[in-house]
Amino acid sequence: MELFGTISVVASAALALLMATWIPVAEFPVRLVAPWVAPSIHAAGLQMPEISFGILVDPVSIILANVVTLVGALIMVYSVKYMEGEPSTTRFWFLMDAFVGSMLFLVMSDNL
Repeated sequence: MELFGTISVVASAALALLMATWIPVAEFPVRLVAPWVAPSIHAAGLQMPEISFGILVDPVSIILANVVTLVGALIMVYSVKYMEGEPSTTRFWFLMDAFVGSMLFLVMSDNL
């Protein structure tokens, strides 16, 4: 399990570094939005707003994605030896991957 967790974070760090090469040449911001909940409920004359899920890519989010993934990759590589022989390492690797992923979604989120 530690191999998969470490490789996934190192791969996302490599992709974030690759994304940093876009900063001088790309047109920003790049916004990808997908509707999550459509405004179809009309209760008591109130209209529910559309709730969407979006990713915003701009130079600030690229820099922060690099910080998150590089620090996460360093922690994961260090933890391979540190967690050797400990009980319930599967839970540790799952929670570390979930934390790095949620931090990436936080820094690249279109809105909160």
